[in-house]
Amino acid sequence: MYQRANLLKELKIFDFPGSQRVRIGSDTDGGYVLLNLGLNSIEVLYSYGVGDNSDFEAVIYEKYNAIARLYDHTIDSAPIKKNFLYFNNDGVGPKKVHDRNTIENHINENDDHGKRLILQMDVEGAEWDTLLATPNSVLDLFDQIVIEVHGLATDFSATLNGGEVHQVSIDKKIKVLKKINDFFYLYHVHANTEGDLFYIEWFTIPDVLELTFIN
Repeated sequence: MYQRANLLKELKIFDFPGSQRVRIGSDTDGGYVLLNLGLNSIEVLYSYGVGDNSDFEAVIYEKYNAIARLYDHTIDSAPIKKNFLYFNNDGVGPKKVHDRNTIENHINENDDHGKRLILQMDVEGAEWDTLLATPNSVLDLFDQIVIEVHGLATDFSATLNGGEVHQVSIDKKIKVLKKINDFFYLYHVHANTEGDLFYIEWFTIPDVLELTFIN
């Protein structure tokens, strides 16, 4: 219980005077909340966990003229085919394996250093190991990071693509949030209704949250 409280302490929300929260993409799953400031300068969106919805990426291009690099090893092609969507049948993880690669390697492959970047990640529990292994210098390349995090109320982080259950300790989740908080401000939080709601002691905790961080 003590560690659960420590985890929740890392979810302190900050505001930016004169800013607005803008929801981009679908009204349901597939839409995300970003800070409006600076979006017109974004050049590339890195999107991990595409699934069957690319509304977010399409609107990012239509409104802000930023291309999107889509990564998902569980599908064969992007849900929509546009010349501003660059799909790769490659997942993301803490190290390079046969069907996944790291954020750092993807950025290097695309020669996107020095560009204005946003990171979006919905990878069904693989976010914890991936982000923990990502160098701080790589995370610092992103203006905003929007992540769907899993297993806030449990030691599990949902079911990974492929069917295996991925267990992540609360200690590791705290480390990841502390790491991001060293470089970013948590700007927006909302629960994802796909996850369960847990009542633990005096806490009511959604198991799945969507978090928006600002560099």
